[in-house]
Amino acid sequence: MLKAVELNDSNYLYFHELGSLYEVMGDFKKAVSCFRKSLHFNTNFGSTYRSLSDLGALNENDISILLKKISFNSNDDNFLMHVYFALSKYYFNKKNPDQCHYFYTRANEIRNKTLRLDLNIVKNYKNNFSKLLPNLLKNKKFRIKKDYNIKPIFIIGMPRSGSTLIEQILGSHSQIDSYGEVNFLFNSIDKYLPLNQIYLNENNINNLDEDIIVNISDYYLKQFRIKQNDTQFVTDKMLFNYLFIDLIKILFPSAKIIFCFRDFRDIFMSIIRNYFGDKNFNFAYNKNELLNYINFFSEHMKICLKKYDDILFVNYESLILQFEKEVTTLLKKLDLSIEDSCLNFQQNSKTVNTASSFQVRQKIYDSSVNLWQSYKKFYKEEFDKLEILNKSFF
Repeated sequence: MLKAVELNDSNYLYFHELGSLYEVMGDFKKAVSCFRKSLHFNTNFGSTYRSLSDLGALNENDISILLKKISFNSNDDNFLMHVYFALSKYYFNKKNPDQCHYFYTRANEIRNKTLRLDLNIVKNYKNNFSKLLPNLLKNKKFRIKKDYNIKPIFIIGMPRSGSTLIEQILGSHSQIDSYGEVNFLFNSIDKYLPLNQIYLNENNINNLDEDIIVNISDYYLKQFRIKQNDTQFVTDKMLFNYLFIDLIKILFPSAKIIFCFRDFRDIFMSIIRNYFGDKNFNFAYNKNELLNYINFFSEHMKICLKKYDDILFVNYESLILQFEKEVTTLLKKLDLSIEDSCLNFQQNSKTVNTASSFQVRQKIYDSSVNLWQSYKKFYKEEFDKLEILNKSFF
C-alpha cells in the first residue's frame, strides 16, 4: 500500500486504505494523518469521516462541514450513511444521547435498505445441523489424530460483548497465539461437509463418509501457522462459531470454549449505533431484528451451557470492574500462569481488525458499563425484554 501511495500520492482511496491499515496495526497517529490526506483529495468520501470519528479525531470544524454537506449530498445514500454514523459517534463521545440517537437512526434506515435479517435461515441452519450430527457419529469409528500439539481456544459471544478485549488479553500471553476472527472452522466444515448438504434428505445424510470428522479436524488445525514452537494455545474469535459448539466438542476434546457475556442492553446499544462492514451483521440495523437475534442467541447459549459444564463463562462487567482478579481466574482455568503482559494488553502490537480496534488499545475503562441507561427513553420495551434475558443467565 505504501508503494501504491508513492506511485500516486494524490489518490484519496490509497490514503484511506493506508489509514485503515495503520488503524488495525494500532498506529492511530499515522492513521489519522492518512485519513486527513484522503479528505484533502476528496472531501466527499463518507467512509473517511466515519473512520476519523471512530478514532475520536473529528473536531468541531469537521462537524460544521459535515452538517453543511448533508444538504448537498442528499441523494447519495452511501455518503449519507457513513456521515450519519460519523456524527453519531461524535455525539456519543460528547455524551449527547439525543443527537447520537438521531444520527445513528438515520444511518440505520439507509443501511437497512440493503441488509435485512432473515432469522429463519439461521434457525433452519442450526436445526438441520443439529439433526446431521447424530448421523455423522452413528458409526462411531471416527478418530481424532493426536499429532498436533496445539489446543484451540474458541471465543464466542454476541458482537460487542468484550470478545476482542478477551483475545487481546490472551494473545499477550507467551503460550497463546491469537488469530482473530478467522473462518477456519467454517471453511473446514464446508470443504468436507458442503453446507448445502445440510439440506439433503436423511437417506443422503446417512451415506456421508465416516471420515468426515477426522478430515474436518485435521484441515482446521493445519490452517494455523504457529509462530513459536512452544505455543500451547491458538485463539479463534469467530463469534458465529457458537452455532458449532456441539461439533467443536467432538472435533477437539481438549479445546477450550470461552463464552463472553455482557449485559444485553449494553450489547444492544453498542451494536445498533455502530457500522459493521461484514454483511453477516445484517441484524445490526433494525431494533426489532436485533432484539430477535439476541433472543435466538441467548436461547441457544442457555442450552449449550446446560449441556457442557466446562464452557468458560466470562462476564464483561466483572472483567472491567475486577480486571486483575478476572484475568488471573481465566488464565488459571486454562492452566496458565499470570503474566504481566496480559495485564498490560493494550501494549500488544498484534493487529486488531474489528469495530473495537481503537478501544482495545486503551487501558481498561468503565464508561462502557451501563451505557444503555442514557438511551433507555428510546428503548424502554426492548430493554425490559433484554433485562429478562440477562436474569436468565444468573
